[in-house]
Order: sequence, then C-alpha cells, then structure tokens
Amino acid sequence: ARVVVVARADAAASSDAPSSSLADDDDADDDAAIDWTAVGRYFAATAAQCALLVWFTLWLNGGLNNSGLPMKYQNVIVFVWFAFNALKSRTFSPLNASRPKLADERAAKVERKRPSWMPPGIAFPIIWTSIAVLRAASSVVVFNALGGTLNHPAIFAMFLHLSVGDTWNNINNVEKRLGTAVLGVGCVLLSVYNLVFQYFSVSAKAGYLIAPSAVWITIATVLVYTIWRINPGEDGALEPLLPRRRSAKNIAAADAAA
Repeated sequence: ARVVVVARADAAASSDAPSSSLADDDDADDDAAIDWTAVGRYFAATAAQCALLVWFTLWLNGGLNNSGLPMKYQNVIVFVWFAFNALKSRTFSPLNASRPKLADERAAKVERKRPSWMPPGIAFPIIWTSIAVLRAASSVVVFNALGGTLNHPAIFAMFLHLSVGDTWNNINNVEKRLGTAVLGVGCVLLSVYNLVFQYFSVSAKAGYLIAPSAVWITIATVLVYTIWRINPGEDGALEPLLPRRRSAKNIAAADAAA
C-alpha cells in the first residue's frame, strides 16, 4: 500500500511540473510582447487632456473678450489660469499622473541607482515652482502680444507640452516603466522646444521667459536616460523602450513597489 501511495505522489508531482512550466512560459510571453494597449492609452490620454485644456481656455477667452475688464485684470486671470495648469494640469488627465513626493523619492533611491550629479530631492519642488511662474508669466506676455486673445497655436503648444508631461508622469512615476520613460521624456523635450519656438514667434520676451523650462527639461532628459542605463534588470538587460505586456506576477511586483 505504501508503494502505491508513493507512486501516486510521484505521479502528481510530475503532472504539476509541466503546468508550472507552462505558467512560467506564459509569463515570459506576456513580458516579451509589446503592450499596444498601453501605447494607445498614452496617445489617447494625451490628446484628450490637451483637447480639454484648449476647450476650457477658449471658453475663458470668450469670457474675457466679452467682459469689458481692463487688461490689467484680464492679465491677472490669465496668469492664475496658466499658473494653475503649470502646477496642476494633471487634474485634466484621464491617467494617474501623480508626481513623486519627497518621501517617495527617498524610497526610490533604494530601488533605483541614481547618478552622482543628480540634484537633491528638495531641489525639484523649487525648480518646478519656478518654472510654473515662468510658464504663467510668459503666457501673459503672449496674451498681450496677441492683442488680448488666447486662441492661438502658441497657447495650444503650452497645453500640448503639459499634456505630454502628465502622460510621462504616469509612465515613469506610476507604472514605473524605465525604458518607456526614456521615449516619453524625449517627447516632453520635443514639446518644450516647440513651445519655446512658438512663444518666440509671438514675442521674444515670452520666448526668453519660457526658455529656462527647455534648459531644465534637457537636463531632466539626460537624467532619465542615465537612470535607465545604470539600472538593468536581473538578467543584465536594459528595460525595453516600448512598453511590454506585464504578467500577473510582474504587475503585483510593480504595485508593491508603488
């Protein structure tokens, strides 16, 4: 009887082994396949957010044009609107575009290597707040240079830039896709270069005011690329640039890290 029990146990173990192997193979296939759903989601969310910001701005523009308010009061309203969006544009994003908190950044240093030249965590809120002020001030200059209208491609370029940046926040800070974040930050960089060009085309003063944003994002692009390069996976390979479908096991690991 004991021999029969042992034989049955061995048979059960051998029957479990192939299913375990198949599950591992399925996980590997999931991790190797490009996640086109995620790619579509990034583009759709960026377009939707940009359209929403433009719509609200055109609505505001109509209100200002019909208000009869002196320009100094209109300038204040425009400054507040753009300052709000410079800091909280993610409010209009369909994605979770949360920015990392200082405490989260300290924890992330344990998970990811950082280059020695990376600014300290406390510097980032100061930098982004300064850039928010410059974004708002330069937009007021554009508003005045255009004769008191927000219905212009230069203004729309600002909202495209903010929308691309918020999608990147989702990729890098929430989904934690190091490889795709490199492509994403490249798109952010192109969008800010376009923004500087558009503002310069309307007013040199506005272009100079927004230019520091391009300088900082250029530095940030190098930083994101460097972090990707110095943080290979356990197999020594760099994370792919295009997003990959994640297995249930890796999704759980990413949720735990977040």
